Amino acid sequence: MTTQLNLFDRPTEQQHPFQRAAMPGRPAPHSGGETSSAAAGEMKSQAGRLRQAVLAFVIGRGVDGATDQEIGAALGLDSNTARPRRWELAEAGLIVDSGIRRRTSSGRKAVVWVAPEHLQQERF
Repeated sequence: MTTQLNLFDRPTEQQHPFQRAAMPGRPAPHSGGETSSAAAGEMKSQAGRLRQAVLAFVIGRGVDGATDQEIGAALGLDSNTARPRRWELAEAGLIVDSGIRRRTSSGRKAVVWVAPEHLQQERF
């Protein structure tokens, strides 16, 4: 008998801050399909550099922070590349949800991400 995993439970093992939880029977972070496996392999060599670029950009924005869309546009990254790097940084606690929402180009509200040290600072 197998145990059903709860989508909202955190993994119980200690993980590296940028490691995604593996799903049973599937290697993380991809779904196991041919194209997904190839994409994950290609990204592995670039992920660290891209995380650093995203982190530097968000820190550089100070208390104004940045949305996912702003990060991608500023760094010239597709959203399918920028968003996972931002997610990894957020999971590691290196950037946080500021509580502020800004409209995207489509008019929808988006989370503004900031470095933790900018969270409590006054916006002028």
